[in-house]
Amino acid sequence: MNMSKSSQRGSALLTVFVLTSLMLVIALGLLTYSNNVRFRAIFSARSQNRQSCAEAGLLLARNYYAANWILLPTFLANPDIYDPFPATWMTASGKTPSTPTLSLSAPFVTAFHQAHPELFA
Repeated sequence: MNMSKSSQRGSALLTVFVLTSLMLVIALGLLTYSNNVRFRAIFSARSQNRQSCAEAGLLLARNYYAANWILLPTFLANPDIYDPFPATWMTASGKTPSTPTLSLSAPFVTAFHQAHPELFA
């Protein structure tokens, strides 16, 4: 009978250990799930802000270049000043910043302006 009592005590301890481990795994699973949901919500909220910011920047750039279209050849002729990322196509084709490929004349820009008024403010 003594052996029976000691084996029962060990069995209860083992059962408590297994149940505690199971509860710990469930709790960690819930924490991981809630953390992933939180990160997805943050990403979604920030992506909406990023999209709005990008669209606002494009609208500002479109309005600026529409108002200053006559200066576009100046911008293109000086990429060191107006473009922080140098164009590799210029050096590959033997061009220099002072000889850009695109030169805009007033009649071309006026015709383009009339053909695509949605691009200009």
